[in-house]
Amino acid sequence: MLGCVTPPGRPITVLEFNGPRFEDHGPDVDVLPEILAFKRLLQEAAKELWRRKNPDGQRLPRHFDEELSLKFFAIKAGSAGVALVRATTSQRTPRLPFEDELDEAASLLQSAGRSERPPSTLPRSVIPLFQEFGRALRPDEFIIVKSGSSHSGARYDDQVKTRIMSWVTGTYTDRVELIGEVRGTV
Repeated sequence: MLGCVTPPGRPITVLEFNGPRFEDHGPDVDVLPEILAFKRLLQEAAKELWRRKNPDGQRLPRHFDEELSLKFFAIKAGSAGVALVRATTSQRTPRLPFEDELDEAASLLQSAGRSERPPSTLPRSVIPLFQEFGRALRPDEFIIVKSGSSHSGARYDDQVKTRIMSWVTGTYTDRVELIGEVRGTV
């Protein structure tokens, strides 16, 4: 492992990069957008899950995004795995509902990668965000997403991305005839 510092937070998920570019167990700097895309997926899913659990709440708690920071402190030994760790950005303790929803979101994103159909709790608004996840990967590369203490993860590649994007309801087309009358023109 790189570094010897024990992370101050607890792991939320591990992104394990696979393919010829990662055989030396080092993620290429070009895949940093994948980490950012996954962070956005996590945060947006957590927000939607919080809203569902708090239907009477008009807004998210103050500083909802700011109270959380995802960091990585090491590359997992034996792979190109990046463990994303929860760390607070302030001296305050994080809000418990956010912790719960973030963990739930991580598990949900892992299960979305395994499912043929969208998981029932997957927020519909999050599905389009999957378009950004995997964009920096080459055709022979994929990411294994492992949430929390899960030992087996979900493989994310072009096929999985295509399947997830198909969950967004397509546009409905049909032939329509309009009958009307023009009463004036300029």
